Amino acid sequence: MEKNTKEYNTSILKKIEDEMLSIMTLLTKEKNENAKNKLETLKLIKSELIRENGKLHTNVAYTMSNNEEIKLLSTMRKSHEEMISAYEHNSNDKAAETEKEELNVIMTYLPKEPTKEEIISFTKSIINTIIGEGKNVTVKDMGKILPKVKEKYPLADGKIIRDTVINYNNE
Repeated sequence: MEKNTKEYNTSILKKIEDEMLSIMTLLTKEKNENAKNKLETLKLIKSELIRENGKLHTNVAYTMSNNEEIKLLSTMRKSHEEMISAYEHNSNDKAAETEKEELNVIMTYLPKEPTKEEIISFTKSIINTIIGEGKNVTVKDMGKILPKVKEKYPLADGKIIRDTVINYNNE
């Protein structure tokens, strides 16, 4: 599964709507089963984004932040991965293949996941900037550090960040 590494400064929902429109235009001109399946997956993603936006914010003018959209898509990715595993375990290859196709569409809207080394390095640079180089860092400082790391790397593993903060003074 190749991940899209585009910049994510525009709403994912807007990108999905634009892609849906181009697929619908294509489908009016020719019958294309792959495009039809992709359109169905995009509809699923769009409905989840809209549903989640309504749960998070009752203000209809509010639009989910990019990180909120990415978090939801990440949850959808994990759910599809679990379903693929379950279908394969039960020898339901057709359902597993459908889930894989949907997962591939979801993955195109997720940013590249940072490596453990990238997370650790960036976390240390944030600690040096916020707390100060050579100063003691405590778990209480997580409230300042975590949002900064998650801003750059929305999919960063919180455990890696936490461990980096805890072990910072021992280096």
